[in-house]
Amino acid sequence: MLRVLTADRLAPPGEILRRLNDAMETLAPEVTATCALARVEEAGPGRWRLNYAVAGYPPPLLMTAGGSCRRTTPAAEASTRRRTQAEDG
Repeated sequence: MLRVLTADRLAPPGEILRRLNDAMETLAPEVTATCALARVEEAGPGRWRLNYAVAGYPPPLLMTAGGSCRRTTPAAEASTRRRTQAEDG
């Protein structure tokens, strides 16, 4: 079902997970799951943006081309989901 929702339209990962949650509440309300969904998009020449959403996971770590690692910074929060954008140039 997640594949269908991601192929259906180019929506932010948080919106896709919301739609998946809505569908699962209707189809199988007794089932629970965790999910991490991300999309890497070109933000400009040589710059990339990670747009992601998590349900039941902590935010991901970002490893730069230089090998350093840091936590991603939340762009917006919802009660059960976190959507974050991080850029690395």
